[in-house]
Amino acid sequence: LQDEYDFPIEHEEGGRKYHLAEHLFEFSELKLIIDCIASSKTLTEKKSQQLIDKLKKLCSRPQRDTLCNQIIVTGRAKTQNNEVHYNIDILNEALAKQRKIDFQYFYYDVNKKRIFSFGGRRYHIAPYAMIYTDNNYYLLGIGKWGEKKHFRVDRMTNIRLSQASAYYDRRNAKIDLSEYTKYTFNMYGGKLETVKIRFENGLASMVLDRFGHDTLLLKDGAEHFTVTTPIAVSDQFIGWMVGLGKKAEILEPESVRKKMKKRLKEMNNMYV
Repeated sequence: LQDEYDFPIEHEEGGRKYHLAEHLFEFSELKLIIDCIASSKTLTEKKSQQLIDKLKKLCSRPQRDTLCNQIIVTGRAKTQNNEVHYNIDILNEALAKQRKIDFQYFYYDVNKKRIFSFGGRRYHIAPYAMIYTDNNYYLLGIGKWGEKKHFRVDRMTNIRLSQASAYYDRRNAKIDLSEYTKYTFNMYGGKLETVKIRFENGLASMVLDRFGHDTLLLKDGAEHFTVTTPIAVSDQFIGWMVGLGKKAEILEPESVRKKMKKRLKEMNNMYV
């Protein structure tokens, strides 16, 4: 028996009781989804709780009680931008209709006040894709001259849908999204360079997590391996390397080695 909403309903013999033959989600699947919502920095605390309350209705009462005791939303790093959900709707519409958008972009100062980038002027972008990484939503778009740009969705405001088509911008961009997110650290841009790095063997799992399991790991002696891969060389990449300490070394190119040396010298001078 299927109800009008396509849920499988079973009738219990000898009575007038009915129950769901199976739930839409297994409990473990529902828990995974709820954990993602609770930890997402893109959602406000209030919106996270609203979504979790809706999802709880998809499981049994005993399971619901279990979820109540396990999920913690308060106290986590959350966006303060209540426009996020409206932004996502607009961006999805722009992507579906292949239309351009314009918007303002901001960051926070030490007083937690919004400061608008670009002097408050509006950015004009051809949306290419929405990317969810590091618990944040980013819009990847194409600029006026064909350059790739990305913006955190919760830092975008006053988004407007343009009548201008984004079709040709998107077609000419030809972006491999999996590669783009792999070589971009924390979605910070930088000059794309082929970088060779030597790692200690114990970092193999971390390297595969970072660059993908198709990454070629070449043995370099008994205790090390090397990786040669395209990387957007940004401050965030250099900071990632600093965090690895003596367990990793940039071998090539020399220009990237110099950036690493400069960062290490600056840090050393801070602690003299």
